[in-house]
Amino acid sequence: VPVMQPAIAPVVQAVTDAITAPDQPSLQAIAAQITDTFAAFGARDKALCGADGSMVKVTNTPVRGITVDVFYLEVPLGINAAKVEYQAKNLRMHLGAKDVRVELDPDGAHMRVLVEREVRDPVPGLTLLLEPTDATLPLFLGRDIVTRQAIIEDLAKLPHLLVAGTTGAGKSNELNMILAGLHKRCRPEQMRTVLVDAKGGNELRKWSTAPHCVAGMAVDAKQAIALLRKVAAEMDWRYSLGFASLGDITGTVVAPEGILTPAGEHTSLPRIVVVVDEQAELMMREPELASATEDLEVRIAQVGRAMGVHEIVCTQSPRVEVITGLLKANITAKLVFQVSNSTESTVALDRTGAQNLFGEGEFYFSRGGARKLIRGQAGLLTTMEANQCVASL
Repeated sequence: VPVMQPAIAPVVQAVTDAITAPDQPSLQAIAAQITDTFAAFGARDKALCGADGSMVKVTNTPVRGITVDVFYLEVPLGINAAKVEYQAKNLRMHLGAKDVRVELDPDGAHMRVLVEREVRDPVPGLTLLLEPTDATLPLFLGRDIVTRQAIIEDLAKLPHLLVAGTTGAGKSNELNMILAGLHKRCRPEQMRTVLVDAKGGNELRKWSTAPHCVAGMAVDAKQAIALLRKVAAEMDWRYSLGFASLGDITGTVVAPEGILTPAGEHTSLPRIVVVVDEQAELMMREPELASATEDLEVRIAQVGRAMGVHEIVCTQSPRVEVITGLLKANITAKLVFQVSNSTESTVALDRTGAQNLFGEGEFYFSRGGARKLIRGQAGLLTTMEANQCVASL
C-alpha cells in the first residue's frame, strides 16, 4: 500500500513552496549569525577547524519548517560531529532563540541547525484528514517539521503502535487524531474498536458512542481484563477457522457466543483495533492485576496481526514498570512525544532524544528496527471538531 513518506533529499526542493519571500531576509541573517558563531569559536578551538583550516558554515538555502527554521551545515573533513553538536547552547545564546538543536539530518549526509521559532505554523487536523492514502487502517500522525509532507502510516502493516509522552506534550490530541482518521476512513463493517480508558473514560468516552465501538468501554483494570479476554477469544476463534490470515477467509463462517463478533453467520470479518489509554493506570493502580493485563496485551500483540487484531497502547509514564520488555518487544512501532528525561526516551524509543523535543505536539516516529526516525508535528484537532467527527459517523 503506497503511503506518503517525508521526503528527505533534496530537502530544499521539497519545501520550496513553504518558504515565502518575507522570510528570506531574516533566514539569511540568522544563517550569517550561525556562520559567524562557528567562526568565532573556531578561531579559539582548533577542534572546530578542518584539516585545511576551514571552518563550519551554513550551506544551501535555509528552510522554514513548521516549528523550526532549518540551516544545513558544511562541516570540513577532520571536525568531529560531536564537537559541532556541542555548540547548540552557544548558538542559542548568540541567536537569542527559544531553543536550538544541532543534529545529523535524516539522510546522514549533512549536519543541520534547528532553530525553534516563537510562533509555529498551525497544522489543522481536519485538513490533514483530507490527505489521500490507500492505507487499510490509516494513521494520520501529522506533518514532517521540515518538508511539511503528511506523515500517514498503515496500522495494518505496523501492526501495533506504542504512543508515549509526558503530560501536555500532545499525546491526547494525537490519540484523537488517530481515532478520527480511523473512524472517518473505515466503515464499521471494515473496522471495530475495543476501548480501554483506565483514567475513568474521560479521554475515549466520545469514541465509545461511535458505531465502530464493540463491547463497550473498560474504565478500570478488572473491566480491561474481561474485555481483553474477549479479544483473545475472538482471535483464537479466527485462528480455529484454519486460514492463514484475515484476507484468506472466504465463504460463510459461523461465530459462536462469547466473542466480539455477533453469534451467527458472517461472510466477512472486520479488523479490530484495541486502544489502551492509560497503560500506567492499568499496571500501577492495581498491581495484583498487572500481570494478567500484560499477559493479554502481549498475547494479542504476538499473534493478532494475521487475524486483523491490532493494538495502540498509550502512556504518559514510559517507565520499565509500565512498558515492560516483553510488551515493547512485540510493539515495535513507536510514536513518542516529549518525555521528562533520557531514561524515559530510551524506554519508549530505544534511544535518547525525545527529551529534547520542543513539545506542543512535536514527536518522533519509528517503525522499529534500525530505520531512521521521522520527526513531525501532530495535527491539531479541537474537542469540538472531534465531537463533530463522532456525530457525523
